[in-house]
Amino acid sequence: MPFRQALDPHKPEQVARLAQAWRVKKAFAGDQKALMATELEACFGAVGKTQEWINDAYRIMVRSHLEELLLGKLTKETWPLHMRFEGREHLDAALKRGNGAILLNPHAGNFMMMIASVSLAGYPFTQYAARGLPPEEMAKAHPEILGHNRFREAARRAREESEDRLPANFISLTTPVRHLFRCLERNEVVGLAFDGRIGSRFVCTPFLGRQALLNPGAYRMAATTGAALI
Repeated sequence: MPFRQALDPHKPEQVARLAQAWRVKKAFAGDQKALMATELEACFGAVGKTQEWINDAYRIMVRSHLEELLLGKLTKETWPLHMRFEGREHLDAALKRGNGAILLNPHAGNFMMMIASVSLAGYPFTQYAARGLPPEEMAKAHPEILGHNRFREAARRAREESEDRLPANFISLTTPVRHLFRCLERNEVVGLAFDGRIGSRFVCTPFLGRQALLNPGAYRMAATTGAALI
């Protein structure tokens, strides 16, 4: 992608200017906007701010996509130009206990820049993630958004090569879960998503006023190891 080569991590204003394209993304979103309104109102209630929230969602999404293009270029000097590290004292307090820390997050917001900021700040970080394209059966079930094609394969390959330039470690289903326990034994940070497609056990639980299927694996790991959940 041309933007990946053109963006300069020393110039956050480039991202800010290009991110104004969120209005174009929203204009061509079609039925997605109505679906988004329905979901927002179901989660948070119809409080007269739905359109404002939809605008925010497109603005944050486009900005996040652009910032992720910088992942392979960021350094410990340049990442603070794009992110603020708030609540760092909680992570430090967790690691002082000596049992490691599990950084728990949903697939929402710019979680890839979070991984970049934590690892570039000097914390040993391992992210457990479903890398690569979605499984064939999942792609066939949702071909409009998950279908395999040459463009998506090239984009995924470029993205993961960029991610691999970060000091964070990425492991997937091919690595035994016991590797994560060893990371925690070494008092490192482990990143997990509680709504990911990795795993086979899910619990139906209230979430944002709805019912959600969430993966309890991180909580079981914390209970077993004594690691703090962040």
